[in-house]
Amino acid sequence: MSDGVNKATNDPASGNWHLDKRVPVAIIVAIGLQTFGAVWWAATTSARTESNAIEIARLNVLMTANDIKTQSQRDSVIEVTTQVKMMSSTIDRQTQILDKLSNQVARIPGVQQ
Repeated sequence: MSDGVNKATNDPASGNWHLDKRVPVAIIVAIGLQTFGAVWWAATTSARTESNAIEIARLNVLMTANDIKTQSQRDSVIEVTTQVKMMSSTIDRQTQILDKLSNQVARIPGVQQ
């Protein structure tokens, strides 16, 4: 009778799981450490991912603010460029007028330049 009970416990098909004395403690410890390491790695990876997501959101807000400032500066530069072109055109017209006046004055007898 005891052989039948012993045979049922040692039979892999019986569905009963047991740890044999032939399994070294080092393997059990190694598997435990690997499991702990895997869980720890997953936790730190998750924390870093969360931290990166927050940092990306913060940088997106900063980029949007910079885009608004840049647009304002771009508009100012365009305005200044337009004003400089208008001033250049005005100076060209004034130069032409001064040249005409200078020519007219040069034609007056007795006036020296």
